[in-house]
Parts: sequence; structure tokens; C-alpha cells
Amino acid sequence: MIETCPAFIEHSLVHFRQRFEWDCGLSCIVMLLDRKEKINFLANFEEICKAAAFKESTWTIDLCYILKDLGIKHKYLTTTFGANPTHIGKKYYKCFDKDQTRVNQKFQNAESDGIPIEIRSCFGLKSAYMGHYIILCGYDQRIRKFIYRNPAFKNKVCFMSFEAIESARKASGTDEDIVLIYDKKTVI
Repeated sequence: MIETCPAFIEHSLVHFRQRFEWDCGLSCIVMLLDRKEKINFLANFEEICKAAAFKESTWTIDLCYILKDLGIKHKYLTTTFGANPTHIGKKYYKCFDKDQTRVNQKFQNAESDGIPIEIRSCFGLKSAYMGHYIILCGYDQRIRKFIYRNPAFKNKVCFMSFEAIESARKASGTDEDIVLIYDKKTVI
């Protein structure tokens, strides 16, 4: 029996606006948490960042370790295993030299630490990239748009075309990173 995808899905998430220029990925994680977990996470924010060994520069692998620590089942898809040296000098990667050792060590330890990473390559596009995380929380097949939450905005559900999301995730500097979040019934 072949299962078909529904024409519309939206996972209700309580919006959380990022507090700093650099915490959009962490803000996306906050949106995944229930009320009690969110309060605990925010109360321990500085300690969580310190334990993860980053200050004001998070990479996707950092977010995956935090997801694991929170017990959130996920899979990390990327085209590059480790810190991609072609990012040196790009505006968003201003901390590349400082971050490289930490990021590469986390990638090396990921399998033994229970962080699932899958290397997948798609066609790369060359476009400007400033570095930002959003959380896709649904889609509407009829209008061919994803539903997402942007932690840089106030409480707002946003829509972006399938093509625009694909272009953004393939932009130079992204390594086409995607983190699939699993719940008991589906992948968010």
C-alpha cells in the first residue's frame, strides 16, 4: 500500500523570537519545546552555551548536540563533514578560525555520541548567504509553499515557495544543512 502525503500539514509551534543576532538556531530549538522545557532551557541558557563550547557562533552540529541532550530525535543532513574551509572570509563565518577545531571535533565524535549525520549532495547554487536558521513547520501543496517560523520576526507564521526554500538551502555557505526533527508520528 502506497501512502500519500496530505495536501496540508501545519505543526503548531509557540513562537520564540531570538534575543541576539547569533541565536536564531537556538531560538528554533526553543520553539520545539513544551512550556516546562522552554522555561528550563531559557533559565539555563548561558550554561547550555558554555557546555556546548560556543559563545556567539553556533553551527548546525552544535544544534544537533543540544537536540540530543534534550532528547529530541533528529537526523542531520549536510554536504560537508566538518567545517568547510571554503567559508573562510565569508561575513557570517567571521569566527571560522576560532570555531573550526570545535566543529571538526564534534563531527569526528558525532557517530559515537549518537548524533546521526547523513552526507547528501544536491546541486549547489551560488548566491549570497548571510547565515540564518528558520524552522519549517508545515506545507501547503495546493499553493506550493512551506510554512515556517522565523525567529527574527515577532509571532508570525510565514510562507515561502518550495522553490525559494530550495534555493535558500542550497546557497553558497549553507552546506545544504537540514535537521529533520522526529516526533512519535511524523517528521517535522
